[in-house]
Amino acid sequence: MELHQMRYFMKVAELEHMTQAANELHVAQPALSKTIKMLEEDLGTPLFDRLGNKIRLNQAGQIFLDYAKGMLAAEENVKRELDEYRQTEMATITISQNLSFELIYLAIIEFNKIYPSIHFEFTPFTAPDGNLPIKHDFVIFASVQEMEEPDCKTVLSERIQLGIPFNNPLAQRKEIALREAKDENFIFTHPFHSVLNDIMLMQCELNGFSPKKFMMTATRDDVTYILRNGMGATFAPELTWYYMMRETGFALIPIADPVCRRPINVRWKTSGYVSKAARLFRDFILDFVPQEIAAVRKENGLEE
Repeated sequence: MELHQMRYFMKVAELEHMTQAANELHVAQPALSKTIKMLEEDLGTPLFDRLGNKIRLNQAGQIFLDYAKGMLAAEENVKRELDEYRQTEMATITISQNLSFELIYLAIIEFNKIYPSIHFEFTPFTAPDGNLPIKHDFVIFASVQEMEEPDCKTVLSERIQLGIPFNNPLAQRKEIALREAKDENFIFTHPFHSVLNDIMLMQCELNGFSPKKFMMTATRDDVTYILRNGMGATFAPELTWYYMMRETGFALIPIADPVCRRPINVRWKTSGYVSKAARLFRDFILDFVPQEIAAVRKENGLEE
């Protein structure tokens, strides 16, 4: 049996009229009749009852019709799978982010070991609007509160620490209250009204002071350089800054009162075309990032 025989049979079974079926299939009626006859001979049983010029699907034909539908559906599924495979092999995943989140790069490295032909492209940040579909496959962004939505998940809620030089007396403390840092000269990174800065400005105001702005810098590297040279203080996220700051020349002191946190979220595309590659990477990062965070916390004795 061949697939085209099944297609011809299903059209005849649908219309129960050989001429009409031939017209819709764009084949000559004698050729269609011959195909149906050969199919019946291969199966060893008639599939239609013939009454003059009329034909009607019989019980054997009904049994075969169910089988033919399954076979043609399987063919479509194979085509779809192969098409998705080709698209995955040539796919580019787009990511927009407004913070340096090294765990995403680690996730890409590990994902690439499994799917080496999938490419990644980081694009300028576009703030996600919960009321509008996102344009990129993924948006990585910080927020004031944790998020748990059908298309968005908080993958990390990290404590914010105080970064200070070793020559500062507070460097000897195991933890501090935020109000104890009111006289420090703070280094901020651009933009001033980032989520991190806004969280800390709000917390400082709630604790009765406005932080002294000593310097605005462009990057995290600038902040660490100044701290290593014995000047200033900064608010340092515990884990997103961990990979850059773990070999530091300054102290990172947990802020115990209040406990300040910054959630990091992943939002993924759900409307329009979503590639299989994007779906694979979504499942991968939602599994990989929490595992990596747990491993880092355990290795360094960091609190949950």
